[in-house]
Amino acid sequence: MAGSCLATVGIIGTTSAKKASSDPLDNIDSKVLEAYNDHGEDGLHEVMEDSGYNYVVSTTTETLESENDSEFSPQAHYKKPTANFLINAFNDPKGEERIRVQVITTLDVAVISPGFGTWADDVITITYDGNEWTNVGESSLRTSPSEDSSIELYPDSISNGGVGALVDLEKIYPDASQSVLLAQSLNNLNGNPGTIYGSYVHAWSANPTSVTVDSIEGGAGPASVSFGGILEGDWQITDDESTDDLI
Repeated sequence: MAGSCLATVGIIGTTSAKKASSDPLDNIDSKVLEAYNDHGEDGLHEVMEDSGYNYVVSTTTETLESENDSEFSPQAHYKKPTANFLINAFNDPKGEERIRVQVITTLDVAVISPGFGTWADDVITITYDGNEWTNVGESSLRTSPSEDSSIELYPDSISNGGVGALVDLEKIYPDASQSVLLAQSLNNLNGNPGTIYGSYVHAWSANPTSVTVDSIEGGAGPASVSFGGILEGDWQITDDESTDDLI
């Protein structure tokens, strides 16, 4: 994995004096991603304050560097980026024991060298103690810009608790950023709020057919992703958020 320099900030938002929004949760997911892309964390806070939901948000800025500096590293991948990552959790109106969790990562600073960075899927996850939480409802999956990337649920189960998605960056921009969102409603099982974890793994390969995501392990901690095939390199960014103020 990569070396890193990490800065994390956690913020609690309260909007108790305002009636909660009637917007469908996937609409709020879209608004948060758009606002975060346009105005950063300030944009997210504006959307959440307008929604009327109590929320907690933790943001991470991490400068990463791949351990693999081979001249055969991929033609376009995010090799030495400053990656922005956040977890936003808020009350789900469909139940007192339910929360909505959004994880967003923004990637930039791509490099060009022989090979292709799009020949391996990235992975984005929300993980948790499976004895404390369970997924409810459908996941929300988004990329921006949407025309040059795609995202789909990881088709197999995630051991010990969690949800994940595979991200195909069909194009990588040396001079622009790309953002990815995964959102999921969770139901608390035993009244113990605990901590929710978010992870993003960026990977690349010089072989167009060899790399697969073999497994994702979740639970009470960052996700652990196992790849099969010839992987040129990868790095991971993670963050976590306490839900004590929501349950």
